[in-house]
Amino acid sequence: MHLYIYYRCTKKRGSCSCEYVREEVLDSNLSNVLSKFVLPKEWANELQKMTERDEKEITYSTSVSVQDMRAKIVDLDCKIARITDLFVEQDIERADYLERKRALMSEKKSLQERILLLERNGGVWLEPMRKWINEASMLEEIAKSDSLPSKKSSLQKIFGSNLHLDARIARGTPKSPWDSLLAGKEIHGDFDLSSKLLTLYHIARTHFSKQD
Repeated sequence: MHLYIYYRCTKKRGSCSCEYVREEVLDSNLSNVLSKFVLPKEWANELQKMTERDEKEITYSTSVSVQDMRAKIVDLDCKIARITDLFVEQDIERADYLERKRALMSEKKSLQERILLLERNGGVWLEPMRKWINEASMLEEIAKSDSLPSKKSSLQKIFGSNLHLDARIARGTPKSPWDSLLAGKEIHGDFDLSSKLLTLYHIARTHFSKQD
């Protein structure tokens, strides 16, 4: 006894005239789709190196900026202390004292918030970038496997809800940065590898920098 499994669209957008497709045919089709988005090992290695270089630069620049802002906070604390002494000694009026203190405290608070933001978000894109590079590198293994759930999970990351069956073929519009990866792989001719990778890297970095 043989068990045959067929798929078709879910009809979420109304009636559909698409024919059913057998599971093994769909599986092969999905593998072919995934294979287009495999990140070559050479590309992955170079992207990782770029990420490591940027991480070092971010760590250094963040440290320098934070030190500079903390020095400014120390200076503001000294100014607050001085005007407080002047007020206690009745060398300045209360209204003048409160106005100057409010301005100094506001500047101090602004610096403290900038430090927190810089320390938290300076390299917020680094881990998502590394995760994406790893996932894209693993696609070849997933495409060759018999695991439909793994293929489905990978396709959802690439296409979101944009993948659909059209004439019994899986089609869709990939999301960023997958679309840039695909475009880079399809470019031939005089467009050298380093230019491809720089373009892909900056697009991916920009994408992950905007993520919550």
